[in-house]
Amino acid sequence: LEWNYRSVPNVLHLANKIFTNKPVHLRKTLRAGTPRGSGGNPLYRENRKPEVWTSENPVEEMMKVVASIKELRLGYDLEWKNFAILVRYNRQRVYYEMALRDYGIPVFGDSVGEVGLESGESGEAVVENGVHVETVHASKGLQYAVVYYAGLAEKLTPGECTGTREQRKRQLDEERRLYYVGVTRAEAFLVLLYCKQRYWK
Repeated sequence: LEWNYRSVPNVLHLANKIFTNKPVHLRKTLRAGTPRGSGGNPLYRENRKPEVWTSENPVEEMMKVVASIKELRLGYDLEWKNFAILVRYNRQRVYYEMALRDYGIPVFGDSVGEVGLESGESGEAVVENGVHVETVHASKGLQYAVVYYAGLAEKLTPGECTGTREQRKRQLDEERRLYYVGVTRAEAFLVLLYCKQRYWK
């Protein structure tokens, strides 16, 4: 059960550190096999360490993400669908989708104008090969070559924990599980994004 065929060893190394608060007998140490989705792509062989990028504001952060997506896409022959931006809350997702569109990057699920259907009715073609922007909850069970995990900051990731001491502990445990899910969505390269000033906080 500990063998993992989805992510490179350095991503799993970070994932294994997330639950060090658990008693040793309850911990699971993930071991890396060759990721099934790699297809021999050299990005997987590089086994990059996860990176933390700090930005002064969302505009600077988005410029870094866009430049990185374009560079990795061309340098490693990746498709748009191999990239994902993960967020904790839906309101963050909307911001990143709008920002990507502003930079001319297709977003998964976007409509791309009207096309004629056989029935004679008009409809919209849907982009199925765009960058994925989704909440960590929605990303469960999915994998992407490159993940930008956005909003690493108190009250975003982890989310705000309130109530009694026991309630806060349960909430923090859930935040830890969600963080683990987000980290392990990355197959080859993970970037954690911290922004000093955000418009909604």
